[in-house]
Amino acid sequence: MKATHFSQRRRIVQALSLSLLLCISQSERAHGEPVDNSVTVMRGIIDRSQVDRTVLTRVYNIPYSPSRVEQLRQLLQQNLADLNSVLFTELDRDAQVDYLLFQNHLRSELSTLGHESARFEEIADLVPFASLIIGLEQTRRRMEHQHARACAVQVSGIPDQIELLRSQLNAAITNGTAPGAVAGRRAAGVVDDLRTALSRWFSFYKDYNPEFTWWLREPPL
Repeated sequence: MKATHFSQRRRIVQALSLSLLLCISQSERAHGEPVDNSVTVMRGIIDRSQVDRTVLTRVYNIPYSPSRVEQLRQLLQQNLADLNSVLFTELDRDAQVDYLLFQNHLRSELSTLGHESARFEEIADLVPFASLIIGLEQTRRRMEHQHARACAVQVSGIPDQIELLRSQLNAAITNGTAPGAVAGRRAAGVVDDLRTALSRWFSFYKDYNPEFTWWLREPPL
């Protein structure tokens, strides 16, 4: 029991630390903190971008969640703004190469982000429970209080959504209007990610919150 409580406290501390790092990073950026003078300008910009992205993707850990997409978009746009503030002609040859490579990387990432978001929207109807699970997991990551009974009511509706979706798909197959194999495989991959997120959310609370465990004995997905 002590080991379990210790593990839970450690996870809480880790989550708070990640959130604090992200807040500090955003605060520093908002106040225009200069790049560390102990390294080259380009190295400082690239390193800070990598750190910010690592922290952000740990806090927003479901790939296609709207919050994650928006946060990543803002980060990439800010990275481009940081890059544009650098005088290209004053860089040495190696730094100019880094500048161009990093610029292309950021633009490619923004384009990929848009494509991935659009692809998820195409199969959103096949995962009607996605927004619920994403919301529950993000609330957990923000360390906000979750009411066990309200969560149970929400989660208990997932099997009904699945059954309704199954009926709709069967009807679509009969009518010849069912989604194609590509959309089906994409949706299956999303379901796997959502199942992992829901299990992670459930496991986080069940070990130390008796009321939560009573209302939600096991995840339904």
